[in-house]
Amino acid sequence: MTDLFPEIPQDFSLKKQSELIRLTFEQLNKDLNASRLQAIDVAQEILEISKSIQGLRDLLTHEIDHGGHKMQQLFYRVDVDEKRLSSILRNEEGVELVEALIHLILQREFQKVMIRLSWGD
Repeated sequence: MTDLFPEIPQDFSLKKQSELIRLTFEQLNKDLNASRLQAIDVAQEILEISKSIQGLRDLLTHEIDHGGHKMQQLFYRVDVDEKRLSSILRNEEGVELVEALIHLILQREFQKVMIRLSWGD
């Protein structure tokens, strides 16, 4: 988990960490809906994060297997770094591709949550 959300201060309580992760997945669902992709189950606790990540994994795998046209919209909505995305798409395949995309998407969504919180919504 720490590699997906490295910016979470280690001194945050488990409750605060869970809240940040929940907000990250809620932001992801907003971007999924805007991209006309199916929302995933939102982790309510840190212990449930693997279920949410699996939902994203399944969604990305399905989209890749079916042409990935809606993924372009998602990358735009999430506002992922284009250079990192291009590098991932050029250098990764199969499971590694999906895992790299999960990291890229969740890290950006987490950044957006942290920015929003630091600016007071």
